[in-house]
Amino acid sequence: MQPMLMAVNFIYGILSILLMVGSVFLIDRLTPSIDVAEELKRGNVAVAIAVAGFCVAVALVVSHAVA
Repeated sequence: MQPMLMAVNFIYGILSILLMVGSVFLIDRLTPSIDVAEELKRGNVAVAIAVAGFCVAVALVVSHAVA
């Protein structure tokens, strides 16, 4: 495999991870009335499903943007 191709894929992977973490941080800041971490600790399934759906949606957008 070509080293340049490997480097570009590595950069895309790092960029994708940063965008995912940034988007989760952003949604946490946009919803100050909901403490997502505390709700997950208490076992709130609805919050867990909402966060998972948000993560999947962001991952789909990022994957199409990078590819």
